[in-house]
Amino acid sequence: MGRRGAVLGAGLLAAVQLMATPLPALALIPDDDDEEMVQKAKANRQKRLAGEKKAEKEFSRAEGFVDRGSKQDIAAVQLAVNALAKIGESLAQGSIEQANSAAGGLDASKTAASVKTLSLDSASQSAGETAMAELNSLVSALGSGSLDGAKKEYVDTVIALTDWTVKANISGLKGI
Repeated sequence: MGRRGAVLGAGLLAAVQLMATPLPALALIPDDDDEEMVQKAKANRQKRLAGEKKAEKEFSRAEGFVDRGSKQDIAAVQLAVNALAKIGESLAQGSIEQANSAAGGLDASKTAASVKTLSLDSASQSAGETAMAELNSLVSALGSGSLDGAKKEYVDTVIALTDWTVKANISGLKGI
């Protein structure tokens, strides 16, 4: 055996020894044992999914598509707009009694819940809260019997509701 055979034999022996020795474990250790990290990961995932859902709703609304739940909420707001139209007509005629009667068809709590559901971002949520506060002020003014106060609150309510529809990207309401 020559020098070449000796070098080849030594190289083969070294390769066999390398394959026989166990390699260090390079596997990732699961973080399931770290409860705090698992909770943080779950919270981040929930937040990301909520953001994606919000973005999808904004996109579909901008493209003119409305889901069934949103249709029901828009219908509730439309009923409030219709009641506001009757209230405004009665106030224009100077009849606080008729306006108060028309306000009986107004379900402020259902309208508020629908406005809150339809408000997808902070600007529309803020505008929705303002609109609902104005609506409650209108109902109070009608209850007090002050025609001038009711007219002022009616105008404020319509302005606030119009502002909300713009910020919430709600289209298709008749009477706004």
